[in-house]
Amino acid sequence: MKKKILLVLILPLLIATQCDEDDVCPGLEEFQGFSITVENTQAVYNINETIWLSAAVSSTLFNTCTDTEEEVSDPSLFIDSIFIVKLVDSNTEINSQITEATTIFNIGSQFIFSSCNDAVNITPVIVDDGFEFFYRLGIQNAEAGDYCIVSGWGRSTTINDGATNNLDIYEAYNNGENTLKFDNCGQTYTRTLEDAIYFFSVE
Repeated sequence: MKKKILLVLILPLLIATQCDEDDVCPGLEEFQGFSITVENTQAVYNINETIWLSAAVSSTLFNTCTDTEEEVSDPSLFIDSIFIVKLVDSNTEINSQITEATTIFNIGSQFIFSSCNDAVNITPVIVDDGFEFFYRLGIQNAEAGDYCIVSGWGRSTTINDGATNNLDIYEAYNNGENTLKFDNCGQTYTRTLEDAIYFFSVE
């Protein structure tokens, strides 16, 4: 009888422990995206002229386990990604293609994925006060044409928020959907004109 009573008392504790083990807390939420500024904004650049991008994001992430915000120092949690695409005339909805461009890392470094990925993947650095992650990147194009810088992650990243993005360059390549579409590693990526994009020409 004593054994049965003891079992009845302990059983709820065992069940509670089991539930705690099964309910895995996801922890830190993903960051929402960098604010990218084109330092030398203009519609037309010379061949091999450097377009400088500077980007910042808060180092504070929300922790779903503790329901609090906390400052994070691990740069791997803030890896960013951009595509450099060339606009192309096409009879299909695909109106751009990934192009090779020279990238110059002034602050931050390139992150290499082991799987197929044609984006420029960026590991930022934390600033001295610890409140932001930051990177500064230069891009050079060796061929004339019309181009676009596109956010790779599709988060709430912004490029030149509130400033010019040279959208008029896109009009000659409008696929009828007001979208930018390109292929990468067997998948088609789509961006709307409201997404983080920056058009420019190289002459």
